[in-house]
Amino acid sequence: MANKRISELTSASALTLTDLLALVNDAQTKKVTLSTLLSFIAAQDQFATLDSGGKIPVTQLPDSITGSLHYQATWDADLNLPAIPTAVAGNLGWYYVVGTEGNTSVNGISDWKVGDWLISNGEAWQKIDNTDSVLSWNSRSGAVMPESGDYDTDEVTEAGNKYFTEARVLAVLLASLSVPSSPVAAVTSSDSVLTAMGKVQGQLNDRELKSQKGTAGGYPELDGSGKIPTSQLPASVLGAASYQGAWNGTGSSPATGNASGNKGWYYVVSTNNTTNVDGINEWKVGDWVISNGTVWQKVDNTDAISSWNGRTGAVIPMSNDYTTSQVSEEANQYFTTARVLATTLAGLSVTSGPGVTTITSAHSVLAGMGRLQGQINDREVAANKGAASGYASLDSGTRVPKAQLPKGQVSLGLDFTSSSLTLPSNTTTETILFSKQIAAGTLAAGDQLNLSAWIGVTNGGTNSKTFKIYFHTSNSTGGTLVGSYKTTSATISLRLSREFSLISNTTMKAGTAASTFSLDGQDMASLDSAITIPSVSAGFWVIITGARPVSNTDTVRLDRVALTAFLQ
Repeated sequence: MANKRISELTSASALTLTDLLALVNDAQTKKVTLSTLLSFIAAQDQFATLDSGGKIPVTQLPDSITGSLHYQATWDADLNLPAIPTAVAGNLGWYYVVGTEGNTSVNGISDWKVGDWLISNGEAWQKIDNTDSVLSWNSRSGAVMPESGDYDTDEVTEAGNKYFTEARVLAVLLASLSVPSSPVAAVTSSDSVLTAMGKVQGQLNDRELKSQKGTAGGYPELDGSGKIPTSQLPASVLGAASYQGAWNGTGSSPATGNASGNKGWYYVVSTNNTTNVDGINEWKVGDWVISNGTVWQKVDNTDAISSWNGRTGAVIPMSNDYTTSQVSEEANQYFTTARVLATTLAGLSVTSGPGVTTITSAHSVLAGMGRLQGQINDREVAANKGAASGYASLDSGTRVPKAQLPKGQVSLGLDFTSSSLTLPSNTTTETILFSKQIAAGTLAAGDQLNLSAWIGVTNGGTNSKTFKIYFHTSNSTGGTLVGSYKTTSATISLRLSREFSLISNTTMKAGTAASTFSLDGQDMASLDSAITIPSVSAGFWVIITGARPVSNTDTVRLDRVALTAFLQ
């Protein structure tokens, strides 16, 4: 072997280390170089080679390796980042996991949810769907089947089978009855019985039952000052939900026992625990513990089900899921003979109220009309609507006018965004961080509007952020600048706080923020300056914007914004 040249060899399979050393050491006589030797060995297809990147070519790898799964990256299905290449043999087994849902079309598939897989079979991209399932059904999990009580009639949409209503019964029985519009004409001796009944019904329709004043399901009354008593205001005004913080099952929060002073308070569970709070001792991360003014209750956000009536995915109700025997009756009532008779005779029988007596079949038409007039007299006169000691009216937006509401503090909005975003690099381009519309008629001259916002920023000192508050007629940047703020340290939490006193319908006093930086937006040199603002009576938008001077990856986190009005 040692006496042969490379060109004289027929195969590299029999080469030994001794043979190789002899060939290399005797390179001059054998006229061989190391590169020639390696090329010869590679040409025998008995050893693997390396490509220009130092890797073994895919063509020299076995099928058991080239066809295995190979994770590539998290994929943004909305922006197609990273871009999905065409499926070929070279990317067989590659797969991506959806991190941001979207509708990018890949091999005809465009429904992508977080957690789905996109995998190449060497010829096309396919989807492994990890998201189609029902989390829970009516607080039950597992293979859930319909039960009586799952629905009531308020939750079942009316279709071909109609619910019972008094209007439908009366429409059939009184089809020929004509009820004149307000003001209602008086009954005369020349009227037929049907015409007279129509006029009397018109009078009844134009009045409110006095017995319904200040009662549940009725209409609000007004006190001697022409205001609605606070006892008749909804919970959204008194005792609205108020976030208190996270709770891990330890410490003194939430408190137990009498909760009258913390009605509407709620905590979000941050750690699974079994602390007993008013008889409840199973708490999972994401549950709420909330006070109703008497006891603490649980808002369960964790129980899940795997299917509904044998179906998974985005399940919707079907006509055969329930029968009326399984659906509880609520405001939408089922048809019964007793209800038909009660509706037919309801206008002819009043069992209470001064001067009101029951009409019977023994009465003449004139006597019956007299007793119906007694029923009319027991109802509210339309002229008392909105008057002191009368009852409240509604404006064109179906709301109680501000003039009929009691004075005091009213919450206009408490928004938890907890969102991170990157501001534009140009300081003149402002990004809207928060916006809320103050509806027309909500505020008036003499009222006060307070605004507080909590913002966290990164890299504030070397790249100061500017935040501004505007009052505007539309949901866009611009309008009247009523506050300006700048960050002053590298990474900070900033509270923007502002109190606006409305002098007139279009002017207020609040002061303007300093031009360099500010603490809570206070500029002591101009606190009493008057600012012209959009019309309060017409409504306006409260806008908070952010901007920065240079381009980088700094972020801004808007944690909470609170708007509170003090009505005069």
